[in-house]
Amino acid sequence: MDGVEGRILYADSRQINFQVPVELAGRASAQLIVTADGLQSVPRPVLLAASNPGVFPGAILNQDNSANSAANPAASGSIVQVFLTGLPGTSATVRVHDRAFAEAIYAGPAPGLIGVQQVNALIPGDLQTITSDLVVCAGTNCSAPRQISVRQTNP
Repeated sequence: MDGVEGRILYADSRQINFQVPVELAGRASAQLIVTADGLQSVPRPVLLAASNPGVFPGAILNQDNSANSAANPAASGSIVQVFLTGLPGTSATVRVHDRAFAEAIYAGPAPGLIGVQQVNALIPGDLQTITSDLVVCAGTNCSAPRQISVRQTNP
């Protein structure tokens, strides 16, 4: 990207996942060139953003590290782990349904998962039993919604 190599996280014959080089911070766009087997692609313009959170499908875990689902909801008052990419640093907020939580308990690199970030958030103790959308935001940029289920433990 603009002559700076990105770190490849995954590649196969149809897809390449890579980290945008930190040297491009603050830029609105860059030219992307892919080099494979010594051959270069045609340069392509790529829009850049300071943040663009994206929660991976099926990547919300309950406090006991089990996958969150309607059959296995998170207890109100417990902590959920959300795995994503696109956070600019260590600050994030989490919203379930129409309820915004305070700052995340933890937002940063996911241990042992290169290029993946983790947000740990406390589900409010008074949140009613619900299956709804969870959104992670960095400033005004928010992820697409992912489904989360919560079970009220103290009705």
